[in-house]
Amino acid sequence: MGTTVARRAGFGVALAALTSLVLACSSSDVPGPTVPGAPTFVSSSAGSSSGSAPSTVPKVPTVPTTSGAAVPATAADISAELNQSRVGIGARKMNVVITNSSTADLDILTADLTSGYLQKAVEPYRDGTVRAGAALALAFTLPAAICTPGATADPSVTIRYRSAGVEGTMTVVPVDTYGALEDVHRTDCAVDEIASLATLSFADELKVVDRDGTSTALLSLTLTPKATDRTLVVTELERTTLLVPAGTATWKPQGLNNSHGKPVTVDLEVIPARCDPHAVAEDKRGTFLGTHVTVDGQELPVVFTEIPQHTKGLIYQYVSDYCGW
Repeated sequence: MGTTVARRAGFGVALAALTSLVLACSSSDVPGPTVPGAPTFVSSSAGSSSGSAPSTVPKVPTVPTTSGAAVPATAADISAELNQSRVGIGARKMNVVITNSSTADLDILTADLTSGYLQKAVEPYRDGTVRAGAALALAFTLPAAICTPGATADPSVTIRYRSAGVEGTMTVVPVDTYGALEDVHRTDCAVDEIASLATLSFADELKVVDRDGTSTALLSLTLTPKATDRTLVVTELERTTLLVPAGTATWKPQGLNNSHGKPVTVDLEVIPARCDPHAVAEDKRGTFLGTHVTVDGQELPVVFTEIPQHTKGLIYQYVSDYCGW
């Protein structure tokens, strides 16, 4: 019996010692082995006066970050394209669309458009910003054309810029996907050739007559010849978004040429293209008539003959009266 009691007593002492050791280890701040890349844990509020067990919060590893100045745009990041809107035709405006594929904005201080088709330098574009990854259209007013044989387009855009704190100058060769500059040049040279042989002009008045119960406006067009041995003939005029011929697809004036040696006038019978108030309110090219001309039997590119401002107002009033607005 005594031996049995002694063993139990010894076992109790050993158990108490082991319990103390476990408690001591659990309260130690010595970290155990960790798995690489796993979050580590640190003790918070150790030795809390509340007597509760110490709590732990994860310590999330941080990822190193790099920082530095933005990379400025360069010529390799910039592209350009020529285009011309319908409104730009009459105003002699050419757009150069600048695209910035870099990660930094491009502040345009000045931009110059040059071409072998133009008689003099174009007025520079000033002060614009092409945002990173975006595009901006720069509008230029074109000077008169060079129409001598052998002239070539060779357009280029020289940009003085600032990007990410860096200033510099770059030259970009624009693409002309739709032949905008070529079209302008051909038309300009056709206008110059016609002007050397005759003048075409609409009258500053508008007559309105009745044609089989239809109110019809008479738009007078006069050709005044100049001294020349070459033959110029106006063969056709196109309808517009505002005006159309009465009963035909286009106007084909008879005898409108320079062979008479004196001014010749024809009346074009016109009616509204449509009775939509927007046709007048939003009119941009409705009073520019595409004019087909031949010189010595050779057809020139279509040119546009503009109705004068006073007559334009009379036409707007005629359309309003015709449509009953």
